[in-house]
Amino acid sequence: MTRLSRGDEVEFAVIGAQHYGVLIETTAGEKGWVEEEYLSATKLARQDWPQVGEQLRGLVLGYTSDGRIRVCMREVDGHPSPERWPRSDS
Repeated sequence: MTRLSRGDEVEFAVIGAQHYGVLIETTAGEKGWVEEEYLSATKLARQDWPQVGEQLRGLVLGYTSDGRIRVCMREVDGHPSPERWPRSDS
């Protein structure tokens, strides 16, 4: 599987939640997460986090040492983004 580069747009589904953010799986099958601080440009209450099953998109931040993808749903390196990025086909 080819790794995406930092700043690439990626589509994913929310598959769970932890105290630090939401767990995701990309359309290519990569698993990882969006940390709480990267869910929105403003702090969200836990009940406002994306829900399991939501199909969203964001920007790749990078990968962990064990290969899990890290994604951001707010502005990264000058790429503007709304607070929520629904998938283009939703």
